[in-house]
Amino acid sequence: MRKASILIIFAGLVVFVLINVRYISGSCITPGPPCQEFWRANAVFAGRVISVTDDTAKWPSNLSYQELNKLDPSTAVHVVFDVSEPFRGVSESKIEVLTGSRGPKVWSSEAFDFRVGQEYIVYASRLTSRPDLYTSGCARTRLIQNAAEDLAYARSLATSTATGAQIFGTVFSPITQKPISGIQISLLLGQKSWKTKTNSDGDFVFTGKPVGDYQVLLPSGRQISASVLDVKGCACMGKIPDRLDR
Repeated sequence: MRKASILIIFAGLVVFVLINVRYISGSCITPGPPCQEFWRANAVFAGRVISVTDDTAKWPSNLSYQELNKLDPSTAVHVVFDVSEPFRGVSESKIEVLTGSRGPKVWSSEAFDFRVGQEYIVYASRLTSRPDLYTSGCARTRLIQNAAEDLAYARSLATSTATGAQIFGTVFSPITQKPISGIQISLLLGQKSWKTKTNSDGDFVFTGKPVGDYQVLLPSGRQISASVLDVKGCACMGKIPDRLDR
């Protein structure tokens, strides 16, 4: 009897949430490594959250989805940081970044759940419609204790003498789900081209490359675009399925 009562209460809470919280969905692409995401962002910094203000708390609860989207809950939360390490695009000691709401009235799936007093490394971009900085759960933004790789890369740039970027990825068979080794990969930039082969793990890498928009050509004829934004950066192609099995 007690168990049944708990289930009824839980079901009631779920219904309450579904009725009272509006869910705004979105889709994410997993962010790449620091050497790529650092140069994609307009601002990168480490800092501690000193305030979080959610504009949706003031919005009427009976707004239609069209009205919600017009108000834009994905940028309704104002997060103010005390900047401890400015890495890129930041000169202020305090800076505001927008993100999406996570309740109590609106839940945006791409929102980042910042907490006052916690320290983060933030990868933020400028909004197209206004100059505000924005980040989300889709960005590489993360708690500082989970950002050892990010901090190591960002701090290394001040003394880095790199004059060329890396372009790398892994080729695998969508049929066997295994890496494809020993196949030739071509890299194209205008009239220039370079070639390499995948190793036993299906990995390939091109090093020392200039800034530009490249094409990675696979033996099957498939071409994939890759952009290098800085000679100290990289373009991570991730796992690439290809039908040519070896």
